[in-house]
Amino acid sequence: MSAGRKLLAWVMLAALSSSTVSAQRAARPLRPRQAQPRGQHAQLEQRLRQRLGAVVKQRLQLSDDQFRKLTQTNRKYERQRRQLVQQERATRIGLRAEIAAGDHANQQHVAELMAQLVKLQQQRLGLLAEEQQDLSTFLTPVQRAQYVAIEERIRQRVEQMRQQQLDTAQQDTGRHPPKEPRR
Repeated sequence: MSAGRKLLAWVMLAALSSSTVSAQRAARPLRPRQAQPRGQHAQLEQRLRQRLGAVVKQRLQLSDDQFRKLTQTNRKYERQRRQLVQQERATRIGLRAEIAAGDHANQQHVAELMAQLVKLQQQRLGLLAEEQQDLSTFLTPVQRAQYVAIEERIRQRVEQMRQQQLDTAQQDTGRHPPKEPRR
């Protein structure tokens, strides 16, 4: 998979993520094999955001005012959502490491990690509820449902691309990277 396609997938995810599934499926980021120059990366991200915005605006039949508010709402929650995703990823990595230790796993540490995971998921659900409340001030219930469906399709596509990358890595190296636990 090309670095551009990987970037496209992650920008799609970042541009439209606002539901519980985003944090669950974005647990492990894609790593491009070849770095792109910073200017190219920013330019590609900007074009993709514009394109995705146009698709969302058209499919949801949003007015200019609704679209502006949707963009502001996404920006408002993006930083918090990313932080929760990163924290959840780190917690899951720690949990996998402990589980891999088998009989030598630190039971207390596993208990702490499990409690942290539950806490992070509760925070994520609280953030989702808050965001949905904000969206309800300018989107109809049907528009919100359509928006969630668009996000889910994008996340599924990103997950497919991530899995293809993992499969390719397995074939290229002959090794099998550890699978993430199903959530």
